Amino acid sequence: MRPLRLEIEGFATFRDRVEVDFTDIDVVALVGPTGAGKSTIIDAITFALYGSVARYDDRGAVAPVINQLSAEAKVRLDFQAGGNQYTAVRVVRRTKTGATTKEARLECNGQVLAGDARGVDTAVKELLGLDFERFNKTVVLPQGKFATFLHDKPADRQQLLRELLGMGIYERLGRVARQQAVVADNQLSILEPQLIAGEDLSPAQLDALRDRHERAGLARRLLADATAEMDDLVAEHSAMSQQLTDLGSRLQALSAVSVPDGIDLLANELADSQELLAATDASLIAARNKRKTCDQLASQGPSVERCETLIQQYELAEELAQKLRDLGASRAEAAVEHAEVVISATAIRAHLGLCRTAVFEARSRSESAAGVLADMPDIPQLEACIADHHRRTQLAATLAAADSDTDAATEALATTQHMAEVAETQYRELVIQAPAAALAATIVVGEPCPVCSQLVHVHPGIHDNNHALNLAEQAATSTRNLVQPALAAHARAVATLRSIADDLTRVELRLAVSTPLDDAQKMLEIVTVGRDDLAAAQSLVATAEAKLRAVENDPHTESILASEAQLASLVGQFDAAIAAYSEQQSRAATLLSTAPCLATLIADLACAHQLADDRQLAAQAEVAAEIAATRAIRDNHDALQREATARHDYTRSRDHLAVLSPPAPKGDLRSDWIALSAWATDTERTFKEQTERTSDRRAELAQQIESMTTAMAALCAEFVVDRSPQPSQLREQMASAQARVESEIERFDERRRQFDVLVAQADTVRDRRQVATMLGNLLRSDGFEKWLLQEVLVDLVARATVRLTELSGGQFSLVSSDGAFQICDHRNADEVRDARTLSGGETFLASLALALALADASADLAAEGSAPLESIFLDEGFGTLDPDTLDVVASTLEELGASGRMVGVVTHIRELAERMPIRLEVSKGPTTSTVQRVDG
Repeated sequence: MRPLRLEIEGFATFRDRVEVDFTDIDVVALVGPTGAGKSTIIDAITFALYGSVARYDDRGAVAPVINQLSAEAKVRLDFQAGGNQYTAVRVVRRTKTGATTKEARLECNGQVLAGDARGVDTAVKELLGLDFERFNKTVVLPQGKFATFLHDKPADRQQLLRELLGMGIYERLGRVARQQAVVADNQLSILEPQLIAGEDLSPAQLDALRDRHERAGLARRLLADATAEMDDLVAEHSAMSQQLTDLGSRLQALSAVSVPDGIDLLANELADSQELLAATDASLIAARNKRKTCDQLASQGPSVERCETLIQQYELAEELAQKLRDLGASRAEAAVEHAEVVISATAIRAHLGLCRTAVFEARSRSESAAGVLADMPDIPQLEACIADHHRRTQLAATLAAADSDTDAATEALATTQHMAEVAETQYRELVIQAPAAALAATIVVGEPCPVCSQLVHVHPGIHDNNHALNLAEQAATSTRNLVQPALAAHARAVATLRSIADDLTRVELRLAVSTPLDDAQKMLEIVTVGRDDLAAAQSLVATAEAKLRAVENDPHTESILASEAQLASLVGQFDAAIAAYSEQQSRAATLLSTAPCLATLIADLACAHQLADDRQLAAQAEVAAEIAATRAIRDNHDALQREATARHDYTRSRDHLAVLSPPAPKGDLRSDWIALSAWATDTERTFKEQTERTSDRRAELAQQIESMTTAMAALCAEFVVDRSPQPSQLREQMASAQARVESEIERFDERRRQFDVLVAQADTVRDRRQVATMLGNLLRSDGFEKWLLQEVLVDLVARATVRLTELSGGQFSLVSSDGAFQICDHRNADEVRDARTLSGGETFLASLALALALADASADLAAEGSAPLESIFLDEGFGTLDPDTLDVVASTLEELGASGRMVGVVTHIRELAERMPIRLEVSKGPTTSTVQRVDG
């Protein structure tokens, strides 16, 4: 896995969006002050892949990664693995109870490989061959986890090597091989009964099937000849049956012909209806003439409606005059009373207006005071803001003091470590010289040397240094004991500095979105005064509203205002009624201005009633004449309809027999019926004789068909299942019988071919079972895989030893015993001791050597298909190295980057960072961290 581009936003210290481009980077240093976010960049890479950060105790918690001032955190990582480019994206959003993963996906070339958090975890693990824990032991070595692989249990270390080098493929191969052996056994258990069942496929069975096929073909040919003759007989028999059916239909039609009853009575009824129709037409004409005369007289005389209307208008005019006189008197009384009430109501309204004005002014003052407070923060919020400003000043002073203490502790630690290293170096030199001094004590000039047996000419001059060795050992022990307290003091100072810096950062983050100190203090004063003004204004509103309610709810006030409204309404009602009656009186006077007098109207009304009565009697006589004429027309129509029905019956009966040429009609219905009936009787006698001859011939044909059917059934008896088949069914059954025999022959041939295939298949399965069984036994975990892990561990130790020897200046090498790592100290008589006895700097060198060896082994020893580890990130340990060792480590990292593997280091040491060809300078602002690339 090699990162290409990292994009983070709202993640830890990176509130704003930051993009880091790794495309052309081989070796890079991440450098910056404490808390700036250097390790956060590596955490973002890990989080994008696995959804977790190694520094957090709770792996399942995602809330800590969200910036304190952000609602969500987004991480996008473009990386390369196995020759393909991938993109991992995760978005985490705050919730009321913590946080949740809103979005997670893994893409490759625009195709989504996983669309949720759990799916991305699984896909990344399969792609890289490493889970979260092992990724942080081989690719990313985070703070506090650097020496994990060095101190791991042998079983955990072997499991990591299995996953890292893709050795799981051998376990899967063995498992698949054993499964294939079981499958082969199952296949043989299925094939063997089939092989036994196919042994009875003899040639005699095939010969019997072919003989039966020939007999069926002969029977089909004979049946075809008989069927042709049978078809002729059946056709003639069908023709005779159809002829008998036609003769029966004609005889039935002829026997149904007879003269209908009532033909004479129908002719008499038709003549009577025509005479009555002529008489009613004459009466209707006379009645219509009389009605017209009465209509003319009535239209020329006086109108009943007009006379009655004018008489009613004379009566209405008198009634309206009396009502207007009464309404005038009542309105005058109501108007006087209303004027008296209006004076009292006017005074009351003036008093109410003054009360409402007082309420309005009080409410305006209250709203003004509330408006001042509406845009102001709450007092607790302002007090908290002021407290944060004072807290920032205090923390800044404390941070400066803590920074000074940290520098002092760092300097003291460096001095103590230097003293310890000088004393340790002097002690080791004396230890190396001790054997030589002891040997020199036995050397005598002129005698052979006890080592090389050469004659000694000059004494080496080395004397016993036991006393100096004891003093050097005491000095080394005393200075070594001073290192641990100095380390503890330095760690406490750094922890205190980080704690104060974190507190200051949180306060500054809150103040970045808060009010300045002077503004906050002024706002607090304004809010305090505004609250007092608002309370006073609200008290005035309550007093004014209470006074207004007292005036409005006074019974006398309500009574006066109600009386005023009622009297005004009553006067209005009187005015409306007078106006309406006056308008009616005016209309009546206009109508009567051209009308006759009342006596004349009464006489004209009597004449009009007489003319109307005469007109009504004439109309009633006309209606009676119309009813009689209508009845006569209906009777005549019924007679004509019955005559037409009788003619239709005759025509239908004759048309039904038209094919037999019946006599033609001559016009008289009765004569035509008598002629048709006589003809039908003669023709029926002729058709009965023809029917007897046709029936005899059909019986003869039926006997011949039955005899031939029996013969055909006997011909096909061997092949037909039905005991009494029809001739048409025989042909179908014979065809099916011959097809069945052909199918049996084909099935026999197919079974024989399948049997041969089964024999070959069984031989193949037996060979495959033998190979799978052998391979499954060889690839068990206690076989090939165990041997391969041992060889890989030997190779890993050899690779790490080369690196460690180079990094330690030849002092240390790495050995393995029962899967555990041990250190061989070549400067202490090649002493072999546990790796946990190494100092902090020595542990860093050993862990770095192992990490680099793992990276090399993953490329050289991994199984085909495993993703190579193309990058490594180191996040601690450089501060424990002396300048010379630091120079060796820097050279090693540069060499590693030049080999095509990306190397990233997180360091506070400026000298190491400046050795790197590219630096990512991480700095922290008031609200967010930023990253700037610097090329060396």
